Amino acid sequence: MVKRVKFINDVYIHKYMSDKYSMIDKYIGVDFGGTNLRMGYVNPLTGDIIGGVFKQNITEITTNEELLKMLLGFIPERNPSFGKFNIGISAAGDVDKENNIIRMSPNSSIKGEVTFGAELSKLKHINVHMSNDMDAAVQGESRYGEGKGLRSILVATYSSGYNCAVVRDGQNITTAEFGHMVYDHHSNLVCGCGGLGHLETFVSGNGAAQMAKEYFRKNFHKQHPILKLALEDFKRKNTDGHEYTSDNLFNFEFNRKIVSTINSKHVYDAFKKHPSVEPQSSIEQDQVVAIAISFGMMNSAYNPLDKMILMGSQAEKDWDTLIKPAIELYHSRILQIPTLPKPPIVLTKLPEIGVQGAVAYFISKEEAKR
Repeated sequence: MVKRVKFINDVYIHKYMSDKYSMIDKYIGVDFGGTNLRMGYVNPLTGDIIGGVFKQNITEITTNEELLKMLLGFIPERNPSFGKFNIGISAAGDVDKENNIIRMSPNSSIKGEVTFGAELSKLKHINVHMSNDMDAAVQGESRYGEGKGLRSILVATYSSGYNCAVVRDGQNITTAEFGHMVYDHHSNLVCGCGGLGHLETFVSGNGAAQMAKEYFRKNFHKQHPILKLALEDFKRKNTDGHEYTSDNLFNFEFNRKIVSTINSKHVYDAFKKHPSVEPQSSIEQDQVVAIAISFGMMNSAYNPLDKMILMGSQAEKDWDTLIKPAIELYHSRILQIPTLPKPPIVLTKLPEIGVQGAVAYFISKEEAKR
């Protein structure tokens, strides 16, 4: 059952607004990730979150009706005295921006189109703009974050996947799928899209996990740091009543089962503790090189750039392991035409880039109408 969101009716943000944005209009950012949803009221002038962010796992929401009902629980009674509710939506997946529909959300439990944006836009006193997650993120950085005051910025996400987007003079100029360019045409690593050897596979957390799984399928290890970490996670999630120990890894079938559960955290944590042990040693080295090359590729494709801003769980949690050495490699090797300026590469400081970016994107679309 979906719990109704509690909302305190006297929490308003008009005191933070100027005449430019109407004294009573409310701005809500929705970050729809397929498996998780985050939403909050945002000060449109500063990007500050007002009253915290509501977070909900939505894997058990299987219909558009359930999702819409949950979202409406976050909005108090709509009447003219409350002004408009301006809702920006950042969505993972294939987004129809004109109609506020997610044509396909790979991780969502809702089959087919996800229509809550379109349904919200039909209601009185609600105005909606939906974008994909990268368009929203780069708008957030341009308006509120590390890119504020700069003409041309790029935001790249390094996480389970990888992509980038650019804002120039306040406007989104890309609909990139940068991760799905072929990086190694000899590779048998399968990208989430089904292609082989894509750049995303070599720079992402999903790619690290896949590389490790391939290694252990070819090399049977009974005791290995990555397998032990995967086993610990398996034991925490297991509910069959059995007491599993590392001795169980000597069983070939059970060993294969644990190999299938390896994720990027197991790989990176094993590298931090045992950096010279394979396969994590080679995986880290290969990913550092691929990430450095991705910097050169993005800068070459979208020159001129004033700054590159990185986001995503991998960038945040594994900065010292992957990103910092990749930046050093990018500056020490010729990975682009040598005369092309290399912009600063920094980590986002926005605490809720999806929510804040959704509102920033909404504002950019409204400003474009003027």
